[in-house]
Amino acid sequence: MDLEETKKHLEEIYTCNRTRCGFCIQKCPVYEVTSLETYSSRGRNLVARGIIEGSVEVDEEVLKLANTCLLCGYCEKNCALDNTQIFRDFKADLVESGMTDQYLEGGVDSVEKYGNPFKKSPESREIPELKSNPKSKTLLYGGCVYSISQQETLKLIAELLGDYKYLGKDEPCCMNILWDSGHKKDFKKKMKAVAKVLNDANVDELVTGCPTCFRTYVEEFGEILKPKPIHFITKLHQMVKDGKLKFESKEKVKVTWHDPCHLGRFGGIIDEPREIIKSVKNIDFVEMENSGLDSHCCGAGSGMLMSYPEIAIEISKKRYREAEAAGAEIILTFCPTCELTLGRGGDTIARDEMDFDDDDFDFDAKPDPKIKVMNLLQWLVTLKK
Repeated sequence: MDLEETKKHLEEIYTCNRTRCGFCIQKCPVYEVTSLETYSSRGRNLVARGIIEGSVEVDEEVLKLANTCLLCGYCEKNCALDNTQIFRDFKADLVESGMTDQYLEGGVDSVEKYGNPFKKSPESREIPELKSNPKSKTLLYGGCVYSISQQETLKLIAELLGDYKYLGKDEPCCMNILWDSGHKKDFKKKMKAVAKVLNDANVDELVTGCPTCFRTYVEEFGEILKPKPIHFITKLHQMVKDGKLKFESKEKVKVTWHDPCHLGRFGGIIDEPREIIKSVKNIDFVEMENSGLDSHCCGAGSGMLMSYPEIAIEISKKRYREAEAAGAEIILTFCPTCELTLGRGGDTIARDEMDFDDDDFDFDAKPDPKIKVMNLLQWLVTLKK
């Protein structure tokens, strides 16, 4: 196989192979649950070199190796090499050769047909409660998850923004699923059409609650996108600083913050959510062992929850255990994927701890997780003064 895109990084790959420092392995979320070095950044670079030099054959195991990278950037934070781009291009070479992950392909096909990865009609984005102002210079961009399956959060964002334009059924997907799954050429083709829709909205800023949409528009669209991408936390933080929003908890509660990879490590938004949380009276903020730039992925990055859910859930359970160790009663975050995946991790732990040996066990009982996983804004509105 001719790894045309991967070969562009040949010097970086050889640098990794020669150095073999191993900083990428330390606390790599996938390595931690698989205990296989091949599934670390260093291991993947060794495999890529082997394929290029002809000593490794491309097979289903290599495909799994490529698609079990979360693209979370933890290795990149500890390394001078552009690892996430190397692995995206490695995936792109596999896709070009016809080797694709069947579960990710379902999402890719859905984006092609429906404009979202969930096989929902574009009309699913229509939310009657949202009062779009066609003259507004602020575009409220829902993203596929918040605009289709988690609309309550989007309604709260809209309420606080006040004045906004919302495209509804005409809102395009950011196409990150194409970018992260290796459909690089398709992404490059479609991004121009996406940018045109957003540019034609005639707005100055694009406000979204989705870290993945935010990062994709900032890093991949660049200058072809006219409105400035802003994650809503930035707006929320300013409202709190200006004294427009004040919050107080009736009971003392310990909370922690989970940094979504695309928001914290890649987006640089680390202090703002913590300052928002600490502004709430009568709460005790605690940090997990891995936080900020060192934060661990929830486990679902790069479509892992779709393609390898068993690995994704194990990673989410480890992250959930970190919150337990910190003594947190609530895990707060602002990412639809993190909210879903950490919640599943908590449910799985609770189910595993249920006592099925009890003669009086209720088999209809639902797991009762020790820690709640909540969207930051959903939590704050319950505490508004």
